[in-house]
Amino acid sequence: MINDDGAIKEWTHPDLQDRYDHRHVSHLYPVWPGHEINPEDTPELFRAAKIAAAKKGRGNGSAHGLAHMALIGARLKNADLVEGNLRFMLGSGFVLPSFGTYHNIGRIYNLDMLNCLPAVVLEMLVYSKPGEIELLPALPKSIPVGRITRVACRNQCEVDELRWDLNKNSVTVTITSKIDQKITLRIRKEIDKVDVGELGVISPLGRIDADSVSIKLKANQPLTRTYYLVERR
Repeated sequence: MINDDGAIKEWTHPDLQDRYDHRHVSHLYPVWPGHEINPEDTPELFRAAKIAAAKKGRGNGSAHGLAHMALIGARLKNADLVEGNLRFMLGSGFVLPSFGTYHNIGRIYNLDMLNCLPAVVLEMLVYSKPGEIELLPALPKSIPVGRITRVACRNQCEVDELRWDLNKNSVTVTITSKIDQKITLRIRKEIDKVDVGELGVISPLGRIDADSVSIKLKANQPLTRTYYLVERR
């Protein structure tokens, strides 16, 4: 259900109202860790999920509330939500000198945040599901240049290496699949052209308005592509 704010309701019972500043986010389960709510298949629910997430506070100061919202933010392609929760987690007294973490600032030793941080970083850089790999779904503007390696995907593929330089509008990825398959590769910016190596630089679909391309992968044969981007108009 969707409430009067345009947000997904936390409770379907008419007498129970949303409590936006609470750490629990079970009504957003289909966003993360589920995959049912997404911009391609369920745009109305995706918009409602974005409103619900935007109205959430800081999870009443709990580490797992912050971590959950960062992961949900990555699935909602909301880089600001990811970065805001990450910076709050890392700069507000949750992290001990041992790199262990607290449940609340300065109290209750708890590893929720510590164990979630790698997942937050992975989700903001690579999203995957059967038949699709999305690059940089929620990359903060504060990280315009970077590199990550060995990202396992949910479709028998591995992103061996992902490099980006948004100052030059370029993204280079090497992917290896365990099986022969066709994958939709998505970047939520317009793809201007593609460097396909032996064939040179080409326009992906003969026009400059695509945010995804189809690639064919042969089993155990790494494929490298460089994508040159333009900002969405």
